[in-house]
Amino acid sequence: LVGKPIISIYAPEVREEMKARFGKIDRLGHLVYESVHQRKDGTTFPVVMEVTVIKDAQGRPISRVAYALDITERKRAEQELQESRERFALAVAGTTDGIWDWNIITNEDYLSPRWKELVGYEDHELANRAESFFGLLHPDDTDRVQAAVQAHLERCESYSVEFRLRRKDGSYGWFLSRGQALWDQDGKPIRMVGAITDITERKKTEAVLADRARQQAEVASLGQRALAGTEIPKLFEQAVRMVA
Repeated sequence: LVGKPIISIYAPEVREEMKARFGKIDRLGHLVYESVHQRKDGTTFPVVMEVTVIKDAQGRPISRVAYALDITERKRAEQELQESRERFALAVAGTTDGIWDWNIITNEDYLSPRWKELVGYEDHELANRAESFFGLLHPDDTDRVQAAVQAHLERCESYSVEFRLRRKDGSYGWFLSRGQALWDQDGKPIRMVGAITDITERKKTEAVLADRARQQAEVASLGQRALAGTEIPKLFEQAVRMVA
């Protein structure tokens, strides 16, 4: 590099930009910026540059002192983070479940637009706070849900619980929630992520089947009593009424 202009360490695609930046550096006296350097073999890598101008007694710039930091790993990490965020966004957009992400430290509770849609709300109508969830939770289910959360956070038990949430129109729907917590190195829970699935129709079907099973059991009991020869007319009347 001895005898070559400083611009030669920059990648060709940024050299014109750097020529303009040198004037800015001289005017300001100090500047920190990101750029791209070029190795001897022609490969390039990102850098953070910090440049300070040395001036003479009359304030005229006579040289520049520069510090360069290779930020290849940082840029790679940023790219991986961006790709991870994009994958998460696609997963959230593509699922029929409602995603939730609870920051236990700050008590912020991210509720995906789909989560809010399942209970009849627009995205802007529910704040991303834990209170939004507990405010919609059926009072009879609160203790059971809190117990399931504590069992998961304190004893690492599987978190899978069914509960009712109040929709915007005032009706209640049934939901299945599953989640997984993250603990720090000291074993303190710091985050919990999961999803809810609308199981209202399944619950209705279960209720119908349970009612049919109860009726069948009653009919079977009536039949057994009839075969025993007790209260036949009365039992026949009850059976006919049930069938009707």
